[in-house]
Amino acid sequence: MKQTITQRGYDRLLIVFAGWGCDAAAVGEISAEGYDTLVVSDYRSQEFDDSRLAPYSEIAVIAWSFGVIAAARFLAERPALPLTLAAAVNGTLHPVDDTLGIPRAIFDGTLDALDERNLMKFYRRTGFGAESAAIAARMDIDALRDELRAIDGLTGPLFEAWDIAFVSTDDRIIPTENQRRAWEMTSTPVVTLDTPHLPPLQAIAKDLLVDKRLVRQRFGCSATTYNDNASVQRTIAEHLCKKLPDRNLGDILEVGSGSGLLTRELLRRRPVSFRAIDLNAAEIDGQPVDAADAEVFMARQAPERFDTIVSASTMQWFNSPRRFAERVRRALRPGGTAVLSTFGPDNFAELDGLAPRRRYLSADRWCTILPDAVIEEEHIELLFETPADVLRHIKLTGVNAIRQGSHAEALRLLRNYPRRSDGRCSLTYHPIFIILQK
Repeated sequence: MKQTITQRGYDRLLIVFAGWGCDAAAVGEISAEGYDTLVVSDYRSQEFDDSRLAPYSEIAVIAWSFGVIAAARFLAERPALPLTLAAAVNGTLHPVDDTLGIPRAIFDGTLDALDERNLMKFYRRTGFGAESAAIAARMDIDALRDELRAIDGLTGPLFEAWDIAFVSTDDRIIPTENQRRAWEMTSTPVVTLDTPHLPPLQAIAKDLLVDKRLVRQRFGCSATTYNDNASVQRTIAEHLCKKLPDRNLGDILEVGSGSGLLTRELLRRRPVSFRAIDLNAAEIDGQPVDAADAEVFMARQAPERFDTIVSASTMQWFNSPRRFAERVRRALRPGGTAVLSTFGPDNFAELDGLAPRRRYLSADRWCTILPDAVIEEEHIELLFETPADVLRHIKLTGVNAIRQGSHAEALRLLRNYPRRSDGRCSLTYHPIFIILQK
């Protein structure tokens, strides 16, 4: 595999597995705030320089086209990676298959008739447009044939725990219906794109990856105003406390302590031991809160480490809430309990089309991910006199920590924010509660 790295001085790494016949220059610049980027291409060999991964505390993967099968092999061989996201884009785990990938006849025809003219046609069908001729001109036809044969011959265990799969409706390389059929055989959520085979990979990376430095900054700035304005978060914390078992909670881990809404109640239960982590280090009533990235922290925990794991209104800031929940289950001792909360698709529904929103998992999806857990959901509506009051609430609670909006975007939101018949403005919270017994 060829590896092209762009280093920006971060300790998080985004690995992009490119499609067949596409080097780093072809896929273009793909970057995400807080991440270095490594583009992997040329799958004639599966050899990989793992020393490039050593400096990074967190790794996210976006795999496109035939890069999906290459990434599946790569990840299956490296189960200990601190992985926080695995996204598949217009590819499947069945690269050559009449119903789940590229049909065999089309694949063989591409291989047999491959020349510069047909290669340029392939790039155009992919979606490269005017760049097709330049990309084709710099490629080695014999090397591309060898790469196709290598992809066709990939065998061995495959990584299957994908967080999300994107499928384009105008894919002229891998039939759309074959992709949908392939992913429907898994529990992976599928998102439809109205694009050709080559989608805007940069936009996908920006949408999927959380800028955790910004999350830390925004919540740090709201630390002194959070408790006075976070009425919904307080209600959620109280609900989680009621779900805790009526016994000694043993060794407790709290993820995302924030201002201590839940921490103080947990300490009152006099646990055997208590550890709290958050992106910002703090001290709550004498209890130290360690600075840690929760996704990385949980990836490093030994199995059966804690009796109780609690997290309130935090998981939505993760690249993969699903992967975090699965690691929580692994870290629980037999008989242990996890009580967690996140938010569902209706969260901040009033902002739809006006401001960027997180991609939330539904309660039904959580039931699929954790079939042995109890899943509950609520809708909580807050009322404000004006759109400016809504924005002020969001700012004072730090919950706008995902995207930095421009002044023009803020003005557009103020002008277009929906109002009720009485002239007031609502803001909907959609908490989802997860109670897991082991």
